[in-house]
Amino acid sequence: YLCDIRADILNNLHTKETKTMDDVIPLQQYSVDLQREIDDAEWLGEFDRADADKRELEDVKRMIDNGELWWPLF
Repeated sequence: YLCDIRADILNNLHTKETKTMDDVIPLQQYSVDLQREIDDAEWLGEFDRADADKRELEDVKRMIDNGELWWPLF
C-alpha cells in the first residue's frame, strides 16, 4: 500500500503544478497505514523494509505529538 502511495507521489510530481487537498493525507491515518506495513513486512520476513518504516513511523508520531495533522504527498 505505501509503495503505491510513494509511486503516486512521484507521478504527481510530474503531472500536477498546483497543490490541493489530494496532495495530503491525514497524519493519523498515515500512522495506522505505516503500522500495518510494518506488521506485514515483519510477517513476510522483510526486516529491512520494516526497519525503514519504523523510522518513518517514529517521525510521524513525533509530528502528531507536535500537533501536525497532514502528511504531504509531494
